[in-house]
Amino acid sequence: MQAHLKIDRGNTVAPRLHFYEDGTRSGKVYIGYLGPHLRNTLTSTRHAHSP
Repeated sequence: MQAHLKIDRGNTVAPRLHFYEDGTRSGKVYIGYLGPHLRNTLTSTRHAHSP
């Protein structure tokens, strides 16, 4: 589930919304995660949050 967006409002800690859009088959959008930025190979450990 790589598609995601940042819910941002200024200089605050902004949650991420990870989703899967299945419009061609079911017409639904599945929410996989909503919360702090997830760690990955590009995430700085000083800015990472534990899910």
